[in-house]
Amino acid sequence: MVIVFFLSPGILPGAIALGLHNYGIVGKLSAEVVENMDPGPARALRSAGAGNLQMLAYGIIPQAMPQFLTYLLYRWEVVIRTTVVVGFVGAGGLGREFRLSLSFFQYTDVALIILWYLILVVAVDLLSAFLRRLVRVP
Repeated sequence: MVIVFFLSPGILPGAIALGLHNYGIVGKLSAEVVENMDPGPARALRSAGAGNLQMLAYGIIPQAMPQFLTYLLYRWEVVIRTTVVVGFVGAGGLGREFRLSLSFFQYTDVALIILWYLILVVAVDLLSAFLRRLVRVP
């Protein structure tokens, strides 16, 4: 509501609100990933005389990166789905176009919007799978 107060209702305040909300969620999930990591590699590096940056680069990031990417891309997919729902109730974006096309009985446009929505979701899933394979520690 504070964002809407300063910027007036529209697409930009909705995007900022979704971004801030998901930034908090990703931060919380990332903190939980770090809390639940195996402390063994970090301890081994510390006992071998590694500094803080070396512990971060070789002990923490390799363990946490696959889950970080998984959560980040999952929240991105959730935001895509949320924009459709929020737009459907009047905030703009894909959902608004979907609602307008439905109300004017333009079913070819509705089919095209649904197709683009499915392409977005599948692209995020494929990108997520590729990046998780890329950062997975052998």
